[in-house]
Amino acid sequence: MGTATLFFTLTTLVTLCGCDHAFLEEPKEFRSSHGVLNVTLNVEAGQVSGGPFTFVSRLYNGMAPGPTLRVRGGDILRVRLVNHLGPQQPATEADWNFLHSPNTTNLHLHGTCVSPEGKADNMFVTLEPGESFEYEYEFPTSHAAGTLWYHPHNHGSTALQVTGMMAGTLIVEEQDDELLPPELIGLREVVVVLQHMLFEELLEDEDVHDGMDAGLGGMGTDKDDDGGDGDEVEGEDEGHDEGHQHMMASRLFDYASLREACGDTMDPNVTFAGNHVPDHPATRHFVLANGQYQPMLTFAQGQVVRLRLVNAAASLFLEPEVNHCDLMLIALDGKYVRYPRIVRDLFLGPGNRADILIRCRSTGMFKLKSAPVSINDNLVGPMSLRYTGDLLFFEVTESSEEPGAFPTWLPTAPSHMPEWLDADDIVYEKHDVNFGHSMGDLRVSPRGQKFLNFVVNGELFSGEVKHQYTVEKPQEWTITNLGMMMNHPFHIHVNSFQVVRVSGAVWHEHMNEYVDTLPLGPGASATIRFLPHRWTGKTMLHCHSLVHEDTGMMQVVEIVGGNQHQQQASDLSSGTKLPAAVVVMLCLIAIVAVATVIVVRRRRTQRINIVPRVLIRFKSKKLSKDDDSFGLLEETGPRAWDRGTASNV
Repeated sequence: MGTATLFFTLTTLVTLCGCDHAFLEEPKEFRSSHGVLNVTLNVEAGQVSGGPFTFVSRLYNGMAPGPTLRVRGGDILRVRLVNHLGPQQPATEADWNFLHSPNTTNLHLHGTCVSPEGKADNMFVTLEPGESFEYEYEFPTSHAAGTLWYHPHNHGSTALQVTGMMAGTLIVEEQDDELLPPELIGLREVVVVLQHMLFEELLEDEDVHDGMDAGLGGMGTDKDDDGGDGDEVEGEDEGHDEGHQHMMASRLFDYASLREACGDTMDPNVTFAGNHVPDHPATRHFVLANGQYQPMLTFAQGQVVRLRLVNAAASLFLEPEVNHCDLMLIALDGKYVRYPRIVRDLFLGPGNRADILIRCRSTGMFKLKSAPVSINDNLVGPMSLRYTGDLLFFEVTESSEEPGAFPTWLPTAPSHMPEWLDADDIVYEKHDVNFGHSMGDLRVSPRGQKFLNFVVNGELFSGEVKHQYTVEKPQEWTITNLGMMMNHPFHIHVNSFQVVRVSGAVWHEHMNEYVDTLPLGPGASATIRFLPHRWTGKTMLHCHSLVHEDTGMMQVVEIVGGNQHQQQASDLSSGTKLPAAVVVMLCLIAIVAVATVIVVRRRRTQRINIVPRVLIRFKSKKLSKDDDSFGLLEETGPRAWDRGTASNV
């Protein structure tokens, strides 16, 4: 790994708190009944007890993470969001594209295909302290089953609130177990929400804080400018050693800096076990699993367990792996992958999810850890935040049962998520999205912090529509990270997309798959294709490194057509009378058209074949022995339609 790459080594739990691993506790669950789920989410201050430390933060229902919500396609989800937070300094026009309004919030269902308007996933709804809002989401019956999540999305306070543990899991369950391979039916499944906290405010060396370079770290106070560094361009970081870069990156992401930049007055009251503050900055850098620090999950030898992993961190990149156990990837970002495959490790950018099957063939203690590997150095970039450390422990007990089997096929994607890999002859609506930032021309916030210009297509977030595209019309977008120092994960609301071409550093498992958040390494670009399904309205695309989003790397997009055309027709029929001559002409045209159809049908001797407007060939890919790194599969197929010769593991 290059010396410029930023990552932190976390000491063991015993070193930090001298305690045993607590059993993993899953978040409280609410499940729909008779097609409806009604739930209240209270945004309130609460205490997080993560193991070796405690702190006060903004939480959903006083829990970190928030409760897990389970629905099915066709369900109605109603969420009453109540903002119990205290008063704050009113935001001004000068706060736009800076961190601000720590106690203003709203709600985003990340990864869902629901309406972006009205009382649904509307990003233009905001709740000030003391306010409440009744959200109502209609999930189409065709909605993909998978692991999604929810979090705040108020422009200016998203990073602070998500870092402060405001996040929860949303699971869309299968309509019918018969659509699943038998190996997935009845499996034990465990939700694991991974959240990140960095307590850099506990540093006692003020010289280190004062020396933070805003031109490289992206955020600092007005006293950081010691002459010229702010004029550097991206990529010119010679002369800064790894330790200095460690501090610069943490300055961008630590809780104290976020609170200071937002004007937050809530006292986090951070305390460590035995009132002992760890000596090294790396030991103040934590990832919690379901609000716990390095907890333990117990299961039997040979048992197959489904883990629903959610990277709910605001800006942290995770690279999970488990040694001495079998891992099978079955879903990414809430969509089943095209075919199940054995993997050695994962890559989860901020907002990414992965469903994996784990099976340990021997007894003992194993662990899920984030272990940065050199192959991902170019993907992450030298100034993005990586994590090295243990996430979750597995206690595997002895069993005489036969080892469980892995599936050899997975459910098909919904019809509105076709495969676009060989569909180059389709007429697409095309758009370009370029993420970028400059190291010069720093902007100074009303509270004195300096920020880089995080822009999309050369512009800071304006609130105006920058892309307009049509519902049910094939889309081809090219997403490019113009920067050379940071990863920028691309996320668009409402519709997931298939990654069909890449150039540069993109995680290989994302290639050809449907995702909703795509981490792009420095200088990388990707071509994505998707079909906007059913819903119209204004929504967002943005970088999912949430400090970047809050400070300008976001755009408003608008999906048009469909329902809008229906509404226009309704308005015309109810409010406008056509001239009599036009009405007569339309009637004559209709009569001629009907007569023509009747004549044509009578002359036909064979059944008419109806050709779809968009013809897309589906292909299946079989898992070869070269793909099978553990030698566990003999022959597999990706989908139900191609499993006749597949064999079980």
